Amino acid sequence: MGADPSGEPVVELPAEQAASRQAALATPLPDRPVGMDEDSPAGAIATAEYFVQLYPYVYATGDLTEWRAMTRKDCAFCTSVIDNVTELHSKGGWTEFWTPAVSQTQYVEPGAGSDYSRVDIAIKQEETRTYDGTGGEPKMGEARDRVVVILAMKYENGRWIIRGGDVQ
Repeated sequence: MGADPSGEPVVELPAEQAASRQAALATPLPDRPVGMDEDSPAGAIATAEYFVQLYPYVYATGDLTEWRAMTRKDCAFCTSVIDNVTELHSKGGWTEFWTPAVSQTQYVEPGAGSDYSRVDIAIKQEETRTYDGTGGEPKMGEARDRVVVILAMKYENGRWIIRGGDVQ
């Protein structure tokens, strides 16, 4: 089982899953926050907020264009997301979209000898359903009241770039 080269499942999905997949693939790109490209703590925080909104979007749609544009190739966290999303969607899978609710943010200036700022962003994560494209039961991800995403970011060429990430 799996997907044809277009990413379409090669099995006929149950009606509920087919509708879920269609809705996931039609998820609109999150709106870019105002001030996201400013070289300021507020710009870094706006970028971090957008980044966490992109996370469920890329898993729902498989569209990695914006994710790649705002991350460095040597960002291990960012690359693992790219690899996982690519593998999931190449097999006809998807994750139902959910909206991270941001509850707290913190900006930390670069430390001595570093060019990278740190942004901590706390979110509430909803329960998730990830489908493998075979028609089987989804893999459930439990809801979490507080997840902290820690990002290493640098302002370059008129925008903030993600260099590293960690989830706690």
